[in-house]
Amino acid sequence: MRKFLRNTAWVVGTIAVIVAALRFTVIRWWTVPMDDPVHGTSLAPSLAAGDLLILLKSTPKYGDLVRCADPGAPGRYVVGRILATEGDKIELTRANIIVNGRPTRPDMSCNPAKVTVTHPTSGAPVELHCSIEEAQGHKHMRAAALGSDSQQVIRKSEVSQGNVYLVSDNRAFPMDSREYGAIPKSSCKEQVFFRIKSKKGLGDVPTRLMFIQ
Repeated sequence: MRKFLRNTAWVVGTIAVIVAALRFTVIRWWTVPMDDPVHGTSLAPSLAAGDLLILLKSTPKYGDLVRCADPGAPGRYVVGRILATEGDKIELTRANIIVNGRPTRPDMSCNPAKVTVTHPTSGAPVELHCSIEEAQGHKHMRAAALGSDSQQVIRKSEVSQGNVYLVSDNRAFPMDSREYGAIPKSSCKEQVFFRIKSKKGLGDVPTRLMFIQ
């Protein structure tokens, strides 16, 4: 029994050391704040307010869902997907993104094909279409309200040197570079890598222990 306890303690201690080393070098734990309904809603369908995430410290690249310093609120963060980098010309419709003349394309519907989000101002439930979007070979989920005006271009921009353009996965209720402009690439130091659990806890099976594209 003593040998078993010693071995168990050694294994637990080793794991703790490894986790601590990773924590200080390449990963970070972070819970998406619940005090900003606009930003929280903009993260659907990939994330939601209250999610406990593992962030991977890395150099951001096209297609990554990243956490960046909030340009308007020191000490806080914004989360968005890098869909344009320096020199790119980006056009945003109500559903899709066009970068240097190449539009993103919905590859297939999510499963389930509908996602319900909370309207950030009224609090009412809103049903959106969920699809898997392909952008220059990178696939990820996006939510949008598809209608007759969904392809109307509502914003055009050219990304200046050293910056990246963040786009929300929720195209119906975005909180991204349309609001605060392109931001320094150097301020985006962490990629959203893994969700441990949602605000509902580990009992929420569909959202726990999930890699984030």
